Order: sequence, then C-alpha cells, then structure tokens
Amino acid sequence: LGGLEGVKFQAPASWEKLQLLNMFPLTAENKRVAQLLLSTGTCPRCIFRFCGVDFHAPYKLPYKELLSELQKFLEAEEDELVSEVPNPPPKKIRLQEPEDRIDGMDSLSQNGGRKLSVTEDGSSSSKNLNLNVCNVCLGILQDFCEKEFIKKVCQKVEASGFEFTNLVLSVSFPPQLSVREVRSFTFIKLYVKYAIKFLKK
Repeated sequence: LGGLEGVKFQAPASWEKLQLLNMFPLTAENKRVAQLLLSTGTCPRCIFRFCGVDFHAPYKLPYKELLSELQKFLEAEEDELVSEVPNPPPKKIRLQEPEDRIDGMDSLSQNGGRKLSVTEDGSSSSKNLNLNVCNVCLGILQDFCEKEFIKKVCQKVEASGFEFTNLVLSVSFPPQLSVREVRSFTFIKLYVKYAIKFLKK
C-alpha cells in the first residue's frame, strides 16, 4: 500500500445501505415471525424491534425502501418456508374481512392493519401494506423517523428564531403503546405454540 500513501478513501453516502442490502438484518429464524407480523399490519421497523435487530443501519433507510426490501427478503424464501412442512393442512387461519365498508374505504382490523389471510406456512398477500398505519407504533416509526419529517422540524426550530449548532431529535413511545406491544407478543406466542403443536402431530 506504499503507493497509496496520502490518498484518502471516502466511503459513499449509501455505504450503510449497501451493507444492509448485502446482508439483510433478519435471519432464517425470524422469517416466519416477520411474515406473520407483516401480514397483520406491523411496519418493518417494529418487525426489526420484535426480532431483536439492535444496530441502527436498517432503521435509517427510507420507509418505502425498507418495506420493499423486507417484502423481497420474505418472498425470496417463501418456497423454502412452504417446503419445511411436507403435508400442510387444508385449513387456514384467517382474519375475516367484514362485508360492510365505510365511505367506500376498505375496512380495517381492530389493530389498524388491513385484514389479510395468514396460512399455516406464514405466507400472505402483501397488497396495500405500504398504505397501512402500523398496528404497534401507530405510525410513529413510519412517518416521524423519516428525513423529510426531521427537516420540517429543523425548519420550524430555525423559523422560531432559536440559534443552535447541533440539533438532536429523539422519538419516544407513549406508555399506552406498550399494550399493543404486549398484544403482538402474545399473538406471536400463540402462533408459535400452535405451529409447534401441529408439527408434533
């Protein structure tokens, strides 16, 4: 490396993004849970929290891009998940969608997500998932962690006449959201318990 002395290497702005795309933060052990949560209306960032992703790089990606990468990751392994069960049962666990609609809009489930079918292998339709409000964080990690929102906050602070060098923006959850987190954890536990019981048969 003697000939490269004095040459500075500058990592591209999307360096963390490239690292994430090359090694998705979820593992094979998380696939079923991630698919289940996504099908019930949970946002990608909350899915990462439930799956124990503790490094910040994936959380910093734009929401739409993060959702797209998560769907690609799950769809790429869908056949693999189905093949794990040699004789899947004909019955399906469904969150039935009521026939009535309000003001021409699709009815939403009680937790805020569209009601989708969840099969034994964890697969489900991902249509319109990017339009839903997360059933766990209620959109806090969907909208309020985006760069556009942070820029708006900075503009409001600057317009107020305050002088500052650095601005730190922290996002916290209201205590009431812990009820939704416990509900999701309970739902996952019941699903896993049922899956284990079925595989033992």
